[in-house]
Amino acid sequence: PAFVSLFVGTEYSDGTIRNKMIIGHTRTCIYLSNLIVSSTAGLGFCISYIVGVIVAGLPLYTIDTGILEGTVILVLCSFFMSIAFTALCVLTAMLCQNKALTVVINILTAFCLLVISLYITSRLSQPEVYPGFGLNTETGKVEMAEDVPNPSYLRGTEREVYQFFNDFIPTGQAVNITQAGGTAQSPGLLAAYSASIIIVSTGVGMFVFKKKDIK
Repeated sequence: PAFVSLFVGTEYSDGTIRNKMIIGHTRTCIYLSNLIVSSTAGLGFCISYIVGVIVAGLPLYTIDTGILEGTVILVLCSFFMSIAFTALCVLTAMLCQNKALTVVINILTAFCLLVISLYITSRLSQPEVYPGFGLNTETGKVEMAEDVPNPSYLRGTEREVYQFFNDFIPTGQAVNITQAGGTAQSPGLLAAYSASIIIVSTGVGMFVFKKKDIK
């Protein structure tokens, strides 16, 4: 969020966007170029982190084919998630010409979404039942008893709603990816949701940006 806000905000404050329009660049090209540059930077951050983890962890673990395949899938999902989150940040940055305000909005939004995602994950991770225990008065020992239903366990439509937002929100995807899949339904669904966020946010952003008065 900070990088995108500062990068795009600087283009506004320095008059770069206005100058690009003067020399003939279309607003669509300007918007997409900022999205591509920001997404490339975001992927660069992801790849740098992954390379660092591999270098540090490879000597400590043996490579298992099954685990490697799952890891590659999650890495690809993280790339889609990164671009989706970048697209949302670019949307805000391109529509708000105040660089400081853009930074605040994007960082606060990211923080709020992360808190919401952690709460959703914790609710979905609740066990359906708790193991029951009882005290045998004759022997004085604790023995296994009938399982006790968990009143906090989500069921029916409520669980489906929580599951949707868990898979859809980029920060929810990030939490699930760090937990090797976590409570996500499937990696393919995560990628599909990320793609939909990229398409919709970019479409809305370009539509509004074309009508925006650039100062």
